[in-house]
Amino acid sequence: MKYPLTAALAVLAATLFVSGVPARASADPVETLAAGKAVFEKRCGFCHSLARSLAQNKERSQWSRTVKRMVSYGAPLNSSERGEVTSYLTAKSNFETYCNTCHSNLKVLSGEAVKKDWKETVGRMTKHLDELVSKDKETRQLTAQEVDEIAAYLSINIPKD
Repeated sequence: MKYPLTAALAVLAATLFVSGVPARASADPVETLAAGKAVFEKRCGFCHSLARSLAQNKERSQWSRTVKRMVSYGAPLNSSERGEVTSYLTAKSNFETYCNTCHSNLKVLSGEAVKKDWKETVGRMTKHLDELVSKDKETRQLTAQEVDEIAAYLSINIPKD
């Protein structure tokens, strides 16, 4: 072949296009979770109540398996939507699991925090988790992705004034 690099790039581009992989290298966590919430609310209530799913707290790998299983049962989600829904449910679970370590989630969701920068707030709160980890309490440190997703979760679920 005269142009092997060109052919390889064409195959790669076609593969990405067909597989539905987003063109962006990294998506805005707020946009991703807002999309995931919208898809979840639109499509996951088809077979069961949304409250049933929202009542559970799982790790990302567990949510991924659950979403995959729901697709095998007929949930109309493409690969991109599966990832968005998984991210949304994981962020919700992480918020409820780790923020509830120190205080009631209702306090966070009903407080004066609506005007705060959520990424800064969640980042500051993770320092408290770090203190609990250092004291051998039953919790763990959050990853940067989890901090971003919890902040995004709060941004889309707490209305702005």
